Amino acid sequence: MAYSSSIRWGGLAALLGGVLFMAVDPAVVGTFAGQRILLALGTVSLLGGLAVFLAAFVGTGTFAALDPDRRAATLASMALGVFCLLAVPVYYLIFTDEIRILGGESPFCVLLNLILVPLLIRSGTAKVLRAAMLISVFVILVQALAAFLALELPGVGLTTVFSEEGSSVPLFRRVEGCTLIMCGLDHVLFHFFQVPFLAATAVFSHRACRSILR
Repeated sequence: MAYSSSIRWGGLAALLGGVLFMAVDPAVVGTFAGQRILLALGTVSLLGGLAVFLAAFVGTGTFAALDPDRRAATLASMALGVFCLLAVPVYYLIFTDEIRILGGESPFCVLLNLILVPLLIRSGTAKVLRAAMLISVFVILVQALAAFLALELPGVGLTTVFSEEGSSVPLFRRVEGCTLIMCGLDHVLFHFFQVPFLAATAVFSHRACRSILR
């Protein structure tokens, strides 16, 4: 019962923190007074809630009790969630002079892959497993679309803030001023790297669904 409550409240805290962070993210809404405080609150709530959720999720023994297909789908989703959680801070630590923990769509990716999808897979019903599969397939399409739109193709995508002398950023090229969150090669690789994990989640969720329907 205590673990179940921890899963619920940890997931809720992480969700609220992620929503707060995305709502005040400077990359999306610009800057305003008190923004740093709200960003800190969102970050603490997201990471703290996530830690509680994962500890309770593993502590219930539910993960160990999953059948091989659902376990594989959950592992693929969680591996992607960990990647999304670590990619931004590691990238900024190595390639820039800034320190950044979250940014862009990374809070959404973390919430989706470390909380929502594992909970759906844990449910075990054919309908819910099919929903997990469809979500993964849909996000694959979103990742591919976002990767190319963020490159500022002529007449498509974002504004030309990062354009060089008025021309759009070339495909698969690192350009000074572009980052993992904004545009350019690093941004494209961040999106495409997620596709194999999403595909694995979709495939194993589908297999688990078929095994139930047999």
